[in-house]
Amino acid sequence: MTIYPRSQDCLQWRKRWELKFLVFQMTMDVMGLKKQDFVEGTKVGAAVTFLESAKDADVTFAF
Repeated sequence: MTIYPRSQDCLQWRKRWELKFLVFQMTMDVMGLKKQDFVEGTKVGAAVTFLESAKDADVTFAF
């Protein structure tokens, strides 16, 4: 069984460790979501956007 962090925890971590949130455009389209459905500062992109950001990151976390 996989356990994911609670969204409240992610928001606290984001402030504490300057985390960046990235959501995939295709997933948003499938789920009928818009950018304004996410917290301020969330970046929308595709897999290549993630790869470009992740190559210089100390840690990445995806779910």
